[in-house]
Amino acid sequence: MRQQPIICRLPVVVLTSSQESTEVDRAYELGASSYLQKPVSYDAPNALISTLNICWLQLNQIPSMITT
Repeated sequence: MRQQPIICRLPVVVLTSSQESTEVDRAYELGASSYLQKPVSYDAPNALISTLNICWLQLNQIPSMITT
């Protein structure tokens, strides 16, 4: 993704069940913007989605190359 001019600035969020430090490191080496562990409780996914919405869609400033 990072090599494609049109989408290279898009945030890439890795959502996984793994906490392995080697996988976290590799995700960031490959250009991930964030690495999040999947919540296990029933209500937690909604809270995670709400937090992502606030962070990436409401608070984050996007570069001029990307339009919403």
